[in-house]
Amino acid sequence: MKITPGSHPSAPVSGATPAESSAKAATDRKLQETCREFEAIFLQTMLKGMRATLPGDALMEDSLSSDIYTDLRDLQVARSMAQNEGIGIAEALYRQLSAIEERQPASDAAPEKKE
Repeated sequence: MKITPGSHPSAPVSGATPAESSAKAATDRKLQETCREFEAIFLQTMLKGMRATLPGDALMEDSLSSDIYTDLRDLQVARSMAQNEGIGIAEALYRQLSAIEERQPASDAAPEKKE
């Protein structure tokens, strides 16, 4: 299932100012990307754990370079899975975090930077 803006409780309301809507949209995009990246890390860890249960690879010798290649391949597969449909972790996490964000007062959501 894809994460789509506007399909969650913190979607901008029609009475919001353009600046608030723009800031909300930027926050939503950042939250979506973070959730997808979390799911990718989870999937990579899962793939690595699954691979550890298999006997050695007959095509490649056991070496540091093959381990690095396998880790990088797992990372790319995990990122690809998370960017497409994933397994639903990113969507569930996004729904929960956006609901929490919606309940926070605006002053607590983004601390002001002092220059």
